[in-house]
Amino acid sequence: MVKYPVKMDKETADDLSESVITEGEVENAELVLAAKDMVDRIQGMLEDVGKMINEDLPPLTDAIRDEMDSTTADSFNSSMSTALQGLLDNLGTARTGADEASRVLVGDAPAEPMGMEEPGEIEAPEMGDDMDDMEDDFGAADAAVGGEEPMGRERAE
Repeated sequence: MVKYPVKMDKETADDLSESVITEGEVENAELVLAAKDMVDRIQGMLEDVGKMINEDLPPLTDAIRDEMDSTTADSFNSSMSTALQGLLDNLGTARTGADEASRVLVGDAPAEPMGMEEPGEIEAPEMGDDMDDMEDDFGAADAAVGGEEPMGRERAE
């Protein structure tokens, strides 16, 4: 098969390269939006669980208390609160992970928590047996000796 060179003018070539770049950018944007949609859906789950904890559980516990007894209502409330709080914590962690994963798609590096540098070893200065050789860096008087200044203040008249 013989390939024939295709001749096109500069304007046609520029239009063709722009459409290819634009298509690639649109596809990338669609992928980023799909990833962000996943983050938003996890956020929606977080809000739903928060609503269950704050708006749905208290009236349900009161209804159980009215229809059954206080012991059953308290037991249900405690168990359900623990379960929902655990779910809320796990969803929060999942949302953070999903958000960081989606940020990778747009080239954002995940943020490192502040103050989390690698800890280095800090060596204490070696202290000799003779503490009397140490000089006073501040030029202050010993606490037991006191200074030349009178203690306290003058009597008010």
